[in-house]
Amino acid sequence: MEAMHYLIRQLNDQADLPDIDAINEIIQSDSTQLLMVREDDSWAGSLSLVIYQIPTGQQARIEDVIVDLRFRGRGLGKILMEEAVRRARKAGAASLSFTSRPAREAANKLYQSMGFKLHDTNVYKMDL
Repeated sequence: MEAMHYLIRQLNDQADLPDIDAINEIIQSDSTQLLMVREDDSWAGSLSLVIYQIPTGQQARIEDVIVDLRFRGRGLGKILMEEAVRRARKAGAASLSFTSRPAREAANKLYQSMGFKLHDTNVYKMDL
């Protein structure tokens, strides 16, 4: 939990931190997979892969990609993304999508080098 909280704070220092029950719910979920990577005996990164069925087919989405600042530049983000792609394909997803802030230049270059294409769309959000 401590490592997860540490990573989440790097993504969003205002986010509500999950408790053990919330993490267990993710781990036990049929639709959400929490992927984590270790480096130097530390939890160095994570991402959430969500696979879901909609009327137009099986879809997959990546959320909350985090690589610890201390471990960036070592290829850990690519390892996480490759595993997410492998699992989405295995599940039969027709596509895999996610969002990334334009300011995250290195991450965006990585995604494009892996074959992800920038999708022309509007992203809408409503805080509830």
